[in-house]
Amino acid sequence: MGILFSAVPVFLFQGSITIFAAQIDRFIPPDLMDQFIIEITGAGGVMIIAIGLRLLGILNIRVANLLPAIPIIMLIVAVLYYWTPAI
Repeated sequence: MGILFSAVPVFLFQGSITIFAAQIDRFIPPDLMDQFIIEITGAGGVMIIAIGLRLLGILNIRVANLLPAIPIIMLIVAVLYYWTPAI
């Protein structure tokens, strides 16, 4: 019975994410979206390397402290996209 009650909010939450993701091209230009994906992938790669170094015991990097880099990267990419003159 508890599974049925927990399925409703999960369905609503994931459904809203899916609907927004399907409509994101209306709000964000494709060039900007490509830049977001490239830069966030790079930041995620750095975080994965940090996790690996921590697991190996080489460095004690607090990966959670790197998480604010994701919204900062999005802000920097958006600023550069809109305020850099097109070539």
